[in-house]
Amino acid sequence: GGGNVNVSKVKSILCKLQANILWVSYIFYRGYRGFFVILPAVFKEVYRQLEESGLVVDVYGDDDDDDDDDEGKEYAVNDNAGTQPQQQQQQQQQHIVIQ
Repeated sequence: GGGNVNVSKVKSILCKLQANILWVSYIFYRGYRGFFVILPAVFKEVYRQLEESGLVVDVYGDDDDDDDDDEGKEYAVNDNAGTQPQQQQQQQQQHIVIQ
């Protein structure tokens, strides 16, 4: 009788160990997939949608696109998006004088 109890306890411990290893493996797999597969795909999709929308503001002026095929695209989302810098300066000066 005593040998059967020890074998049963060892099998129970091995089953619990296997279950824990499977759970930890699953958690690591989901973490890897979420961080290295899904998250980059979401960033790429959002960036693609922003590029297509034309609402991307190039703050630093370091746009890497050397093609001039985006002349119709506006890179600002304010009221002065279509005005030239000289016109903006004149508008600002007139605004200051009026006040």
